[in-house]
Amino acid sequence: MTCRLQRILGCVSLVALTLLSASCADLQRRQNLQRCRFSLQNVQVVRASLLAIELKLQLQVENPGDGEAQLDRLDFALFLEDRRLGDGKNQTPTTIPPGETRTIELDFRGSPAQLGLELLSILGRSGEIRYRVEGVAYMDGALGTFPLPFTVENALRR
Repeated sequence: MTCRLQRILGCVSLVALTLLSASCADLQRRQNLQRCRFSLQNVQVVRASLLAIELKLQLQVENPGDGEAQLDRLDFALFLEDRRLGDGKNQTPTTIPPGETRTIELDFRGSPAQLGLELLSILGRSGEIRYRVEGVAYMDGALGTFPLPFTVENALRR
């Protein structure tokens, strides 16, 4: 075997080992993300007018494991009193260290014309209002994108 061929095989082996190592780390972070607990801590009406309804959701992600979890982005649908208000996204990558909790703020904006006047009456009433977030958290890795579906429900007391 020539010296040049040995160098090429050495480089190929190094690249393969690097990819394998990155893939194992990605798989571990994916497993850690699957162990995370999602909870909706707060839904705040930022603004409600005839032109737009703006909400701010605080989603907590708790990592009870002993390894780092990575959340690269998430897509979600917001429901209020079992009525789908619309969809939203968060494109901000978040690392959740082992044994810690991170809060992710989700902004939601909808049009009352699309959502209907019934929604304004729900937001304007007092008492308990049930809400739900259904979503998919994603972790990007060397082997592709890993999805993790989640659902959180709670009630807002006004």
